[in-house]
Amino acid sequence: MKKIIVHVDKEGGTKISTEGFTGTACKDATKLLEKALGVTTKETFTVDYYKQSTVDQVNTNGNG
Repeated sequence: MKKIIVHVDKEGGTKISTEGFTGTACKDATKLLEKALGVTTKETFTVDYYKQSTVDQVNTNGNG
């Protein structure tokens, strides 16, 4: 299951984290939320960010 979690601290600072996304899909999923919350000051990526997406590749060159 894919999740986007928004943490808000006592001072009003926010942190967005994701679960269940691979590759850059997490960035696509949180783009509008990040823009709405304001300036991004730090990004940290998990191991899942560096994994290949599970989407099947389609051969478009006609050789298979």
